[in-house]
Amino acid sequence: MPDLLVRDLPIETKREIEALARQHGQSLAAEARFLIQRGLRAEREADAARRGDRPGIGTQLAELAATLEPDDWTEALLPTRDEPHRPPPDFG
Repeated sequence: MPDLLVRDLPIETKREIEALARQHGQSLAAEARFLIQRGLRAEREADAARRGDRPGIGTQLAELAATLEPDDWTEALLPTRDEPHRPPPDFG
């Protein structure tokens, strides 16, 4: 995967991204990638709105999932292991 070096980033911006990364339990690089992707997605949406285009349902769902914090959507959709939905099997 290609790399991107950002020079002359204001220290306040870097600190804010670091704080978000800590808050989300992500590395600085992972948080920066997430923020860049979210910003690009918002820009594409704004461009499409200006042109009057409407994305398909799959694109809309992917964009909705991307607005959630990492792993929030999985917690909402998948049961946790602490909540069994059936009794464990009896092998005896």
